[in-house]
Amino acid sequence: GISDYREIVEDGYFHWDRTLFVKEFYTDHGKTVLILRPRRWAKTTTVSMAKYFFDINASGLAYSLFAQSRLSQEDPEFVASHCGHFPVISVSFGECRATSWEEMKADLVALISGVYTAHRYLMDDSDFLYDDERRKFQSILDEDPSAHYKFALRRLTALLHRYHNKRVIVLIDEYDKPVNEAFENDYFKEAIAFLTSAFTGCLKDNPYLEKGLLTGVLRVAKAGYLSGLNN
Repeated sequence: GISDYREIVEDGYFHWDRTLFVKEFYTDHGKTVLILRPRRWAKTTTVSMAKYFFDINASGLAYSLFAQSRLSQEDPEFVASHCGHFPVISVSFGECRATSWEEMKADLVALISGVYTAHRYLMDDSDFLYDDERRKFQSILDEDPSAHYKFALRRLTALLHRYHNKRVIVLIDEYDKPVNEAFENDYFKEAIAFLTSAFTGCLKDNPYLEKGLLTGVLRVAKAGYLSGLNN
């Protein structure tokens, strides 16, 4: 089915209006919110909806997508003060399928590179990045095997915060997919080590994080690499 919220709204597909979830997520007392639901629950669409709502780089689009939503009708003040107001990092592990650690690592490196590509305007601003930051950013864009992928997303949140002067919304869809693949194909230890260093830092004890959202099927304790977020 179609999971891109923009396509659903602009093409007029019938859908259940879940927009009140955006406020529920943002106002939840936890810094990071975990949604555990069965397959086919529209978790990916929910993440897509959140991305379009908060994304500061597409604020005009956000207002148009949510103008007729239930959220706009019931709480227009929340929409006015939050819609299109935050930098967003959005990651989906949904396509991570690999029978070996080498294949999975290549997928994860490409995924991180894709996230950086979505924010390459930081590179285009010639006065923004320091020389060492520019080199690191470019090496990740190039999927350089020697690039510093450890805490890559945390570093990106810091850059986005500095650029926009706003803390960052981080969305991670199907966070447990690479863990399942690793467990089933006997490279669990390697996968957990990489995922912990590359992804956990952007969610735990991160002063540049506004809110984090994860979706999946497994509880965090069972997934392992995000177990530090249990509290």
